[in-house]
Amino acid sequence: MMSRLIVLTLLANLGCATTKNEQPGPIQLTSSESDTRERILAEIAVGTPIATAEEVMTANGFSCTQVNDDDGAFLY
Repeated sequence: MMSRLIVLTLLANLGCATTKNEQPGPIQLTSSESDTRERILAEIAVGTPIATAEEVMTANGFSCTQVNDDDGAFLY
């Protein structure tokens, strides 16, 4: 469970690209990893289905792709 949280946080910081210069929703990237993590977790709880998490990220101006590997599914 913790590894999925770490992956989600890292992907939000590194893997998901914003589609606009101005992010429309409450999930905004900051220079503080902990602040960004808090914003993501406030909108997407650990254990949220990938499709739902993708919808939330998209609604916040991010472009993400679902990926499956040996550790499971995650957003890139």
